[in-house]
Amino acid sequence: MAPPEPFKKPQVTVRKDYIPYEIKNRREWDPNYHGPMSDVDSDEDRHDGDVDTPSGPYVSGRPPMDCKSMRSISQHGGGRAPALTLKTDLNSKGKATPKRQEQSKIPFDFKPDNLAKAAFRKQQPCQSVFCLPKDCSEIKPNRARMYDMLEEIGVRLESFIRPPQHDKDRELQIWGNKLSVRNTIAELQSWVNPVRSQRELKPSAKDKFSSEMSTTGTKYKDIRKKMLRDAAVQRFQLVPSPRENFAYDGVFLWPTDEIRTEEVLGASLEAFDPIRFQLQCHIVFDNKLSAFKVSTSEPQSVQKAFERFEGTMKEYIARNNRRAVEYLVEVQEMSSLLTDVKVLPSTSPNTDGIMIPVKAGKSLTLGSRSIWLEQVERIKLQNNRRLEQALERVVPNLQFHRGQVRIRVHFGTFGLTLFCWPKDADSIPLETFVNNVAKPGSKGILIRDLQTKIDAATIVARTNSSISIFQPLSNSIFKLEDVPASFSARFTFQNAESVPMQFTFDMSAESSDDAIYEKTASLWTRLDRGENATPLEVYMANLEDGASWKLQASVGNAVDPSRITPKMRAFEHSVRLKKEAPRAGVELTGQKAFKWQKSLPGVMQPSTFEQKTSFRFRLVHNMDYIFEISRYDTYGDPQDENKSVQATWAATLWNTEWDSILAVNIGLGIGQSASWNPRISTFFQPGKDVDRSQDVDPGVLELVKTIGIITRFLDGLKQDSSDQHEWNDFEYRTQ
Repeated sequence: MAPPEPFKKPQVTVRKDYIPYEIKNRREWDPNYHGPMSDVDSDEDRHDGDVDTPSGPYVSGRPPMDCKSMRSISQHGGGRAPALTLKTDLNSKGKATPKRQEQSKIPFDFKPDNLAKAAFRKQQPCQSVFCLPKDCSEIKPNRARMYDMLEEIGVRLESFIRPPQHDKDRELQIWGNKLSVRNTIAELQSWVNPVRSQRELKPSAKDKFSSEMSTTGTKYKDIRKKMLRDAAVQRFQLVPSPRENFAYDGVFLWPTDEIRTEEVLGASLEAFDPIRFQLQCHIVFDNKLSAFKVSTSEPQSVQKAFERFEGTMKEYIARNNRRAVEYLVEVQEMSSLLTDVKVLPSTSPNTDGIMIPVKAGKSLTLGSRSIWLEQVERIKLQNNRRLEQALERVVPNLQFHRGQVRIRVHFGTFGLTLFCWPKDADSIPLETFVNNVAKPGSKGILIRDLQTKIDAATIVARTNSSISIFQPLSNSIFKLEDVPASFSARFTFQNAESVPMQFTFDMSAESSDDAIYEKTASLWTRLDRGENATPLEVYMANLEDGASWKLQASVGNAVDPSRITPKMRAFEHSVRLKKEAPRAGVELTGQKAFKWQKSLPGVMQPSTFEQKTSFRFRLVHNMDYIFEISRYDTYGDPQDENKSVQATWAATLWNTEWDSILAVNIGLGIGQSASWNPRISTFFQPGKDVDRSQDVDPGVLELVKTIGIITRFLDGLKQDSSDQHEWNDFEYRTQ
């Protein structure tokens, strides 16, 4: 008997069309799946380009299962490998024809495919990309669950998400229409946010230690970035060749710890470019020496460059020096003779949280009035000395400020924002209040509001009738009634794309007869450097319901002309003055006098608009002083844009000599300082009849005397009285 022939595994030929779609494509999104067709699928994975993909609409239902049921795998004895038992039929030639294995159905509870996944299989570009904040292993350690979740999101939202290809891959590519892609990104963002917050609240022990590879990579990036930056700086600095010889060389040490070169001179030290071209020299910064090297062929260029370097350091120190802020209290001899002070909330608009100090308490007795007069003289002397000390600290530093420097005296209402006050105390003594306000922790503000109790027509009439105090600014005008009004527009831009800015546009006329207005000034300023823009602020608080004042020295943060964009230029050219504005009585009605293009394409639009209508006069006792009383109108009513929403009155005083002296600072270059004498007498000249017995500078006493004339005039405006006889008595007392 012949031995039986060994069992031969029949050759099974399987067509791709008969492989179920779920089994054929599941391995692409589920790496842990090992189904019964793993042997067959391994051959097909090598030919992904031969796999057919649906090209029609969304695949609905299940594909037909043409395969027969799969027989069980029997275990043969003798330790042999398991054999596959197949059911065969005999064909016409008598050969056995194997039949297709019957696959087990996979219980999917969602649709197997959609148009987004079909687009992915056709290798079409993705519609969007979502980047994970951390590696896949840190977000979800179980990769299989993450893949299932991404597949479920894609099927539910009719999109397809290509999962990460490895642990360091953070990019998720998304296919689908606009709606499905937007919903998918929102779903992924909601999934990532809890993971991110959980990582911040519960850091792992691994976060406390940095790996060696990550630290090395970070250092390499920092060193490379520094090398590229140094190379760019040398390229912009026009570093000479090492072979080139110069007749004069110099080294200027720079305090890099106190003054960083990038903050003062720019990222590529471009602030010294004017010095390079003016002095015809090479200026190179050496990081190892922390010094500037100057190479030139001119004999005086090295010394002049060193002087400019020193001036740059002085300018930086002057701008970052501590501001001189003083809070003084004005005490009048002919006052209500009240001994205490209390604070009341401000009634002016947009002044929440500001307290106004006023006199309160009991009146003085006849026996204590002599003591009161001595206290008044002591407080006045103390105020004058503190004012002089503040000017001595600030005036020498003003010559190092470049740009528009101004000294002004503003009048309004004084309010406190931070001050020392005893607990549960309604009022405190006057001398205690003066000492508390002088403490360094106190903070106050001058509200730009005179809080007058009369209407605008009365204010203008009383100003025009004060011929003993004011006179017209122009020599061609003889009456105060003929002084024309000046208009100023202030636009504020609060854009997220750039820093907050302000544009001021001034227009004035020589006389009110011709009413021909011309542009006198236009300036773009930045509003993000307010602290360094006011080196001097001296407040004088009036507790008798009168006008308070503030002496302020400000440095305008003007935008450089090279930094003004075309949009800013287009808006500046579109601002105009209405033709009917000069004769419309804007100071009385508050009508808008300016107009600008609002529908012009490419023109930036302001967030707020404020208009100032002012009258300017000269003082009779000193022709160098100019007094300006102004009405400020804020517009923003959506129903009526030409109607003023808020109107306040304020006043300003300045000397023409101040502007003439400080005009030198506008043309200063970097490292240069003004040539005027840095003394108090340069700005404040003593008067003829000033009391020189006090140990105070005579120019300061003359300034206080001039300010006193204006405060008495403004106190008369705040009186709620229409009696002309009483106003004439006040005018006589002012003389």
